Amino acid sequence: GEIYAYPLFLFLNGIWIDSEQKVYFHEPIHIESLAPRVISHSVESILVHGSGFSAVVPIHCQFNHSSWSTAVIISNKTAKCPLPMDKATVLTGEELSFSLTTNKVDFIKSPYPLRYSNDDMYLTHINPKIGPSFGGTRTDVYGYFKKNAKMKCMFGDKTTRAIYLSNNHIQCISSPIFMEESGRVMIVNVSVSGSHFLQQSAGFIYYSTHFSNDMEISTTHGVTSGGTMVTIGGKHLTDVLDGIKNIGNVAVTPVVKFGTNLASNSRVLDSNSIVCNAPSRDGDFSSVPIYLSLNGGVDFFPLNHQFHYYEKPSITKIVPLAIEAEEIVEIIIYGNNFLPLIDASCVLGSLSTARAEVISDTEIRCIVLPTVVGVIMVFVTLNGVDISNELPLAIRDSAPIVLAVEPVFVSASGGTVVTVTLSKSARPGTLIKLSNFTAEPQEHIGNSSFTFTAPSGSEPTHMLISHNQGHSFVDTMIELQFLPDLVIYSVRPSVFFMNDGGRNED
Repeated sequence: GEIYAYPLFLFLNGIWIDSEQKVYFHEPIHIESLAPRVISHSVESILVHGSGFSAVVPIHCQFNHSSWSTAVIISNKTAKCPLPMDKATVLTGEELSFSLTTNKVDFIKSPYPLRYSNDDMYLTHINPKIGPSFGGTRTDVYGYFKKNAKMKCMFGDKTTRAIYLSNNHIQCISSPIFMEESGRVMIVNVSVSGSHFLQQSAGFIYYSTHFSNDMEISTTHGVTSGGTMVTIGGKHLTDVLDGIKNIGNVAVTPVVKFGTNLASNSRVLDSNSIVCNAPSRDGDFSSVPIYLSLNGGVDFFPLNHQFHYYEKPSITKIVPLAIEAEEIVEIIIYGNNFLPLIDASCVLGSLSTARAEVISDTEIRCIVLPTVVGVIMVFVTLNGVDISNELPLAIRDSAPIVLAVEPVFVSASGGTVVTVTLSKSARPGTLIKLSNFTAEPQEHIGNSSFTFTAPSGSEPTHMLISHNQGHSFVDTMIELQFLPDLVIYSVRPSVFFMNDGGRNED
């Protein structure tokens, strides 16, 4: 009963080299009996009685010369051999060979062959594991089944017919189940019966579809070329997805269908909403219903929403080609395939989005307020998701603002020097306009002020300013008042005395 372990050395070129391995010598293994001798698919392991068993040396069990398992040593005279995971492959034929080995080289063959009986059926798993409460889910049931058995499937306490496909596969249709309108999910046991009900069962989760009318869709319009990202959500959907995850820890496999075409990349987001990319529908601008499946496309139910296809818009021209930063400006975009959808917008690069007014299918108008200087790319979206091609738009530094004008009362005969203070430095090409009079800055004071000489006049006049050499003028909303010249006729008194008694006639 003792086990000896010797280190193994290799002799190479006159040198002994330690292999750092040990060779174990142990008492020979003997097999005296097996229990049970007749096995079926419901048998999980067999007990081997004999001698020479040791927990120090691993013992391997071989079934039918092909499949392996590792023995569990109970004592030096008893070991337990689990049946391999692929028992359906192993359990073929009426007699099964059985051997033990410690090194997969020397085999101790059992003098008593195992015998196989296929009287028992068993269930291992089902797919899909979820389905709608209205039933009809085509459910694949896997395990071991007999062809001639009159099998039935039980979904909870509801019985349905089982269709035999192979000895490892049958198919059942889920029964409808009543769920309260406030209910979201319910789990039942699925079992199979032949001459008797099997002990094995699997959980099947029913989910309510009462929420289909309350779904929230991020967009109901998309381009015919496909790819529109659509998000499906809502509180009820969140409750269903949470319920499925909590009650059975089952992964939901969503599939979205637009009419008869499947969407791509359907998946569940962390926020418990479902997102997908709409399929293409080349040349067809019709509307199609949207369907949702939570079990990989086995069952679909309608979402009470229509998806409307349209041709992708394109833009050809932007007017004007350049605008001022920090100013509210109207731009007009010309192109094709514009539609007056609620989410129609002009997008200025990554800076801002402005709601668009669709004038016609070739013209869009937007009021924008750019905030940076440079060239940005502008595009149009009609549904807030799909975008047109891009065109450049130049944004120039915003023109300075007139902060103050001094004085605002000037001589009617002209010649008054007026100082204008701006919010920043004046641009080259700055001009001042008073009625028909135009003047350039005469003297620059500091960084943001300059002077000009007012003309003669009589009526109050608004002062206009241009920052582009007179191509356009902006009303400063400041009015200059022209006053008649003052005339001094006399000064009284003409002589006065100083405190020291002196006389001053200045």
